[in-house]
Parts: sequence; C-alpha cells; structure tokens
Amino acid sequence: MTPGTAATLDRAAPAAYACPPSVLLGLVGALLCGLAPGIWPLIAGRFFLGLSAAFVMPATLGLVKAYYSDADRPRAISYWSMSTGGCASISSFCGKS
Repeated sequence: MTPGTAATLDRAAPAAYACPPSVLLGLVGALLCGLAPGIWPLIAGRFFLGLSAAFVMPATLGLVKAYYSDADRPRAISYWSMSTGGCASISSFCGKS
C-alpha cells in the first residue's frame, strides 16, 4: 500500500478494509503451511502469512489512532508496541522447532 492509500483507509474505516484480505491471506497461508508436501509450498505459505500480517499491523495502529484522543494516544501506542513485541517474543517459544 502506498502512504496515500493508507491515509485514505485510515479516514474511511481501517479495520473494514484490512481485515477481509488479511483473513483470506492468512487462511491461504495456513493451509499451504499445514498441507505442504515440500519446502516450496511451505515457503509460499509463510509468504502469505507474512502478507496477512502486513495488512493487520497498520490496521490495528489505525484503530489506535481513530479511537484514542491526542492526550491518550502516546500511552495507547506504547501499549500497542508492548503487546505486539511481547507476542512476537512469546510466539517463538510456542511454535514447533
């Protein structure tokens, strides 16, 4: 997405535009990863999962921008950053190795 498109989506409805493609891409990625008979379908599945995350992250930050006032926004963004960083850290321990 270009910066102009992201700003337009933020004004219109960030979650409404980002969630359906993200869910679809995540589903495709999960199916490819789960049913992968070899390395290349697995890599393609991981690509789709990453693309899905690329849609979700700006949408969640856009929701923070939409629902919090100027005074509360720095605290909300710090909580957003802590939760995404914490989830990324914890997920490495929960996955298969």
